[in-house]
Amino acid sequence: DDEKDLLYLHAEILGLKYSIITTTNGKECIDQYKELHSKSSVDLILVNYRLEDMDGDQAACEINKTNGVQ
Repeated sequence: DDEKDLLYLHAEILGLKYSIITTTNGKECIDQYKELHSKSSVDLILVNYRLEDMDGDQAACEINKTNGVQ
């Protein structure tokens, strides 16, 4: 529960300046990034290492591919 409270607090503080989007798995993260990136810049992505459908490294690699990074 402390972790949830801390996450909520961070979201509240960051939400004062940034839009915060949360996702539940790697595919959703990648899809949200692609959608947002096509409309505006994305300043920061925080990815949990253990995701439901892939690990955070895999999600980061897919996002990098979207930006032409290999």
